[in-house]
Amino acid sequence: MLFAIASEGHRLVLEAMRAADAQARTEPSVTWTDRLRAVVAAFAQWQARESRLARVVQYEMRSLSREHFHEIAAVRAETTSLVTDLVEGGIVAGEFGINEGGDAVLAIMSLCVDVCRWFPARGYRDPDAVGAVYANLAASLVESRLR
Repeated sequence: MLFAIASEGHRLVLEAMRAADAQARTEPSVTWTDRLRAVVAAFAQWQARESRLARVVQYEMRSLSREHFHEIAAVRAETTSLVTDLVEGGIVAGEFGINEGGDAVLAIMSLCVDVCRWFPARGYRDPDAVGAVYANLAASLVESRLR
């Protein structure tokens, strides 16, 4: 049962992130910053909107069998690769002011995953607002020249 929940949750969040990137790419003159913002917003929004499911998905992986853990880890790696590709693309294009993307990707992924732990809290009750805040944070982390 845990594997089914974790598998579904990881698949759904990856689909949401890919859909956000695909939508962003339909815009004329889309930038790496636009794409990163869209993907990060979708990730954070999903973590907020589906916070109960996300908590299980993110924090119970160690309870899976070794085989199931590796299957979920592969999907999680695709999620990280999507963000990595966007950050690296922005660096190569000269749009981002960082030289290496690993630290920024780690920070972005960590920030987004943690949304499910605290949402809803204080003034944050709207998943879309959380997504907007996290999209701005991601742009800051990569030192986007197009903020």
